[in-house]
Amino acid sequence: MLELSVNKQYWLDGNERFKFSPTLIASKELMYNGFTAALVAPVQMGKYTATVVSSYNDLKLFNLGAQFMYKANNSEFFIGTEQLFQSVSLARSAANPPEKSKLLLAREATQASAFISGRHLNLDT
Repeated sequence: MLELSVNKQYWLDGNERFKFSPTLIASKELMYNGFTAALVAPVQMGKYTATVVSSYNDLKLFNLGAQFMYKANNSEFFIGTEQLFQSVSLARSAANPPEKSKLLLAREATQASAFISGRHLNLDT
């Protein structure tokens, strides 16, 4: 796999409190035809970071995601999704339990991940 990334940092205000550092990432599989391109756009204010992520691959799949992170001296907390549209659909299905929503939920793959004490837990449903 070959990966290339380009990053530039910008300060959004004169006091250097809001930092915007977009990163363009391209990934190409060497033994196969696969490629993926992504744009990661985080905005940081002190210990808080909000990020918008978009990606596109050779299967013509577009994903849009978002992440929020709080970073302390000894720990990090973050929550987000790589597939924002599917996550919104899942939340709507959970909030509105009629039969139509249950059918919509059954068609879409749902997944959650949790990181606890350096261990990765994958929760598939």
